[in-house]
Amino acid sequence: MSWRALASGIAPGDQLHTPDNTWVTVQSIETTGQTHTVHNLEIEGLHTYHVLAGDTWTTVHNSCNVSGSEEITSRAARRQAMREQGIPTSQQPVRQMKTDAGYSYEYEVPKSGGGSQLKVVSDETTDRVAGHGPHWEAGTAKNGAPKDPLGRTRVYNDKSKVNYGS
Repeated sequence: MSWRALASGIAPGDQLHTPDNTWVTVQSIETTGQTHTVHNLEIEGLHTYHVLAGDTWTTVHNSCNVSGSEEITSRAARRQAMREQGIPTSQQPVRQMKTDAGYSYEYEVPKSGGGSQLKVVSDETTDRVAGHGPHWEAGTAKNGAPKDPLGRTRVYNDKSKVNYGS
Protein backbone atom coordinates (compact mmCIF):
# COMPACT_ATOMS: atom_id res chain seq x y z
CA MET A 1 0.00 0.00 0.00
CA SER A 2 1.33 3.43 -0.85
CA TRP A 3 1.86 6.17 1.73
CA ARG A 4 -0.80 8.22 -0.09
CA ALA A 5 -3.39 5.53 0.57
CA LEU A 6 -2.32 5.34 4.22
CA ALA A 7 -2.34 9.12 4.63
CA SER A 8 -5.83 9.33 3.13
CA GLY A 9 -7.17 7.92 6.41
CA ILE A 10 -5.93 10.97 8.36
CA ALA A 11 -8.35 13.88 8.71
CA PRO A 12 -8.30 17.31 10.39
CA GLY A 13 -9.31 16.90 14.02
CA ASP A 14 -7.62 13.50 14.39
CA GLN A 15 -5.42 13.34 17.44
CA LEU A 16 -1.97 11.77 17.37
CA HIS A 17 -0.65 10.27 20.58
CA THR A 18 3.00 11.02 21.41
CA PRO A 19 5.38 8.85 23.48
CA ASP A 20 5.40 11.42 26.31
CA ASN A 21 1.64 10.85 26.67
CA THR A 22 0.55 14.14 25.12
CA TRP A 23 -1.68 14.69 22.11
CA VAL A 24 -1.20 16.68 18.92
CA THR A 25 -4.22 17.51 16.77
CA VAL A 26 -4.13 17.45 12.98
CA GLN A 27 -5.08 21.01 12.04
CA SER A 28 -5.23 20.66 8.27
CA ILE A 29 -4.15 18.52 5.35
CA GLU A 30 -2.62 20.14 2.29
CA THR A 31 -0.96 18.97 -0.90
CA THR A 32 2.41 20.62 -1.44
CA GLY A 33 3.09 19.35 -4.94
CA GLN A 34 6.55 18.26 -3.75
CA THR A 35 7.94 14.79 -4.20
CA HIS A 36 9.94 13.03 -1.47
CA THR A 37 11.39 9.56 -1.16
CA VAL A 38 9.51 7.65 1.54
CA HIS A 39 9.98 4.17 2.95
CA ASN A 40 7.23 1.88 4.15
CA LEU A 41 8.13 0.11 7.37
CA GLU A 42 6.44 -2.88 8.89
CA ILE A 43 7.91 -4.42 12.02
CA GLU A 44 7.00 -8.06 12.49
CA GLY A 45 5.46 -8.73 15.89
CA LEU A 46 4.90 -5.02 16.67
CA HIS A 47 1.58 -3.42 15.91
CA THR A 48 2.61 0.08 16.99
CA TYR A 49 5.87 1.94 17.35
CA HIS A 50 7.10 5.55 17.58
CA VAL A 51 8.73 7.66 14.88
CA LEU A 52 10.10 11.20 14.79
CA ALA A 53 8.14 13.48 12.42
CA GLY A 54 10.09 16.73 12.24
CA ASP A 55 10.51 17.68 15.91
CA THR A 56 7.55 15.61 17.17
CA TRP A 57 7.51 11.95 18.16
CA THR A 58 4.29 10.21 17.16
CA THR A 59 2.78 6.72 17.14
CA VAL A 60 2.63 4.64 13.95
CA HIS A 61 0.46 1.59 13.38
CA ASN A 62 1.30 -1.26 11.04
CA SER A 63 -1.04 -1.38 8.06
CA CYS A 64 -3.80 -3.97 7.72
CA ASN A 65 -4.29 -3.73 3.94
CA VAL A 66 -6.60 -5.98 1.94
CA SER A 67 -4.30 -6.13 -1.06
CA GLY A 68 -5.81 -5.42 -4.47
CA SER A 69 -9.28 -4.68 -3.10
CA GLU A 70 -11.38 -1.82 -4.42
CA GLU A 71 -13.35 -1.95 -1.17
CA ILE A 72 -12.43 -0.17 2.06
CA THR A 73 -9.36 -1.67 3.74
CA SER A 74 -9.33 -3.22 7.18
CA ARG A 75 -7.21 -0.32 8.46
CA ALA A 76 -9.59 2.31 7.09
CA ALA A 77 -12.57 0.41 8.54
CA ARG A 78 -10.92 0.25 11.96
CA ARG A 79 -10.14 3.96 11.95
CA GLN A 80 -13.69 4.82 10.86
CA ALA A 81 -15.21 2.68 13.64
CA MET A 82 -12.86 4.31 16.18
CA ARG A 83 -13.78 7.83 15.02
CA GLU A 84 -17.49 7.02 15.24
CA GLN A 85 -16.98 6.01 18.89
CA GLY A 86 -14.77 9.00 19.81
CA ILE A 87 -11.56 6.98 20.14
CA PRO A 88 -8.47 8.86 18.89
CA THR A 89 -7.11 6.79 16.01
CA SER A 90 -3.53 7.12 17.19
CA GLN A 91 -4.17 6.15 20.81
CA GLN A 92 -2.37 3.11 22.20
CA PRO A 93 -4.67 0.34 23.47
CA VAL A 94 -4.44 -0.53 27.16
CA ARG A 95 -5.00 -4.18 26.27
CA GLN A 96 -5.03 -6.29 23.14
CA MET A 97 -6.08 -9.89 22.71
CA LYS A 98 -6.72 -12.59 20.14
CA THR A 99 -10.25 -14.00 20.23
CA ASP A 100 -11.93 -16.72 18.19
CA ALA A 101 -13.42 -13.93 16.02
CA GLY A 102 -10.20 -11.94 15.43
CA TYR A 103 -8.22 -9.32 17.34
CA SER A 104 -9.70 -7.06 19.99
CA TYR A 105 -8.25 -3.85 21.46
CA GLU A 106 -9.36 -1.98 24.58
CA TYR A 107 -8.89 1.79 25.06
CA GLU A 108 -9.37 4.09 28.06
CA VAL A 109 -10.95 7.28 26.69
CA PRO A 110 -12.25 10.43 28.41
CA LYS A 111 -15.86 10.21 29.52
CA SER A 112 -18.28 13.10 29.11
CA GLY A 113 -18.50 14.83 32.49
CA GLY A 114 -15.10 13.57 33.66
CA GLY A 115 -13.37 10.32 34.32
CA SER A 116 -12.75 7.68 31.68
CA GLN A 117 -14.54 4.78 30.07
CA LEU A 118 -13.41 1.56 28.42
CA LYS A 119 -14.00 1.32 24.66
CA VAL A 120 -13.48 -1.88 22.68
CA VAL A 121 -12.47 -2.15 19.01
CA SER A 122 -12.68 -5.64 17.50
CA ASP A 123 -11.72 -7.09 14.13
CA GLU A 124 -14.53 -9.51 13.38
CA THR A 125 -13.12 -11.94 10.80
CA THR A 126 -15.83 -14.41 11.71
CA ASP A 127 -19.21 -13.88 13.30
CA ARG A 128 -21.95 -15.96 14.91
CA VAL A 129 -24.41 -14.39 12.44
CA ALA A 130 -24.38 -16.25 9.11
CA GLY A 131 -23.57 -14.13 6.08
CA HIS A 132 -21.72 -11.38 7.93
CA GLY A 133 -18.43 -10.58 6.23
CA PRO A 134 -15.28 -9.22 7.85
CA HIS A 135 -15.82 -5.98 9.75
CA TRP A 136 -14.61 -3.84 12.64
CA GLU A 137 -16.85 -3.09 15.61
CA ALA A 138 -16.28 -0.42 18.25
CA GLY A 139 -18.31 0.45 21.30
CA THR A 140 -18.44 1.07 25.04
CA ALA A 141 -17.60 -2.01 27.12
CA LYS A 142 -20.27 -3.46 29.40
CA ASN A 143 -18.47 -3.38 32.74
CA GLY A 144 -18.57 -6.69 34.58
CA ALA A 145 -20.31 -8.57 31.75
CA PRO A 146 -18.94 -12.01 30.89
CA LYS A 147 -17.17 -12.50 27.55
CA ASP A 148 -19.34 -13.62 24.63
CA PRO A 149 -19.00 -17.21 23.24
CA LEU A 150 -16.17 -16.09 20.91
CA GLY A 151 -14.17 -14.58 23.82
CA ARG A 152 -14.95 -10.92 23.04
CA THR A 153 -15.64 -8.20 25.58
CA ARG A 154 -19.33 -7.34 25.33
CA VAL A 155 -20.27 -3.82 24.24
CA TYR A 156 -23.51 -1.82 24.35
CA ASN A 157 -25.80 -1.96 21.31
CA ASP A 158 -24.98 1.58 20.13
CA LYS A 159 -21.73 0.24 18.72
CA SER A 160 -20.28 1.14 15.33
CA LYS A 161 -19.81 -1.50 12.65
CA VAL A 162 -17.74 -0.93 9.48
CA ASN A 163 -17.36 -3.65 6.81
CA TYR A 164 -14.15 -4.09 4.83
CA GLY A 165 -13.04 -6.08 1.77
CA SER A 166 -12.77 -9.81 2.24
